[in-house]
Amino acid sequence: MIELSKGPAVLELLDRTATRMSEYMQVVICSPFIDKVLMKRLALLSCSAERSGCNLCIVTRPESAHELMAVLPQRFARRHTAVVVRPTLHAKLYVAHGRRACQSEAIVTSANLTQAGTRANIELGVHVAPTSQCGRHLFRQIHQFSHYLSA
Repeated sequence: MIELSKGPAVLELLDRTATRMSEYMQVVICSPFIDKVLMKRLALLSCSAERSGCNLCIVTRPESAHELMAVLPQRFARRHTAVVVRPTLHAKLYVAHGRRACQSEAIVTSANLTQAGTRANIELGVHVAPTSQCGRHLFRQIHQFSHYLSA
């Protein structure tokens, strides 16, 4: 499946992963800008990742990373949550890599992980799931790029 998406689709993907985190091997969130409201949501996602054993990787710019580290839960050793700093990051990418291929999905979008980007602004993206040959091919490329970013 390959279809267009808008800013709210990012929040919908985060909600899906948060409620079914045990179905995923890895979730990669790549946004240069993350506001305080969405940082709280990422903290909850981190708790869910730690409980389920899913790896959560958040790729962002130094300013957002610094604020995010203060918000992430301290009670975990962050075994499954990593924050990767990329000073020149401009890409916005949200990937949920399922334990089963049919559970995987990705959104490549213009939307930052901010209230404006996910609710107010006019944003456009592509939502991909590996349910067709084209979808599998594109998801594989997106997953490889997300792996490069998170390394």
